[in-house]
Amino acid sequence: MSKGGATLSPEPQARAQSAERNLGTAERKPRIEPTPPPTYVGQVIHTQEGTMSDRSLELHPIGTISADEEGFTLDVDEPFRDALTGIEGFSHLNVLWWCHLLDKPEYRAITISERPYRDAPDRLGIFATRSPLRPNPIALTPVPIISVDVEHGIVRVPFIDAEPGSPILDIKPYHPAVDRIRDTTTPEWCAGWPQWYEDSATFDWGAVFENAQ
Repeated sequence: MSKGGATLSPEPQARAQSAERNLGTAERKPRIEPTPPPTYVGQVIHTQEGTMSDRSLELHPIGTISADEEGFTLDVDEPFRDALTGIEGFSHLNVLWWCHLLDKPEYRAITISERPYRDAPDRLGIFATRSPLRPNPIALTPVPIISVDVEHGIVRVPFIDAEPGSPILDIKPYHPAVDRIRDTTTPEWCAGWPQWYEDSATFDWGAVFENAQ
């Protein structure tokens, strides 16, 4: 499957670039070979009815993100490639991925961001930002599909705000029925941000960030 469309550079790209500058993360390089996917372990969840699981929560990546001179690819591991069947009818995907370069105890302990945006309050809770520094460094990025190769587990996309080698946690189709909301509100400090994903490509994000992390 092939779909046209220009490479997008939405707000998450500026966010990621700012995080790299502030935290000294690795410079983007093409085709970095990822290390063997790790297993992320959480805690057992308890409810009034009892324990939902008799063991810790385990999170296994389904693939990794790669980059080359043509853009980016979502490289799905062999056991999960059949799960790509049928996505060729969608124009966009939502990709959940792990910010592995920021998976450090000191970053995961951060709950307050000090005025990350120029017009924002002096203190914002991490859950009120899209910062990659989070208790669980999970990122969500919508991406346009250029092509899909189910047999080899390769989905080519023009851009994703992830470092090569980032583990992919899940891939979901973008569906207006569940992903698009008609009436929304945002705080006054971000009211001037683009209203549409495509408009983010030409927005001056450098004028927005103050101490973004």
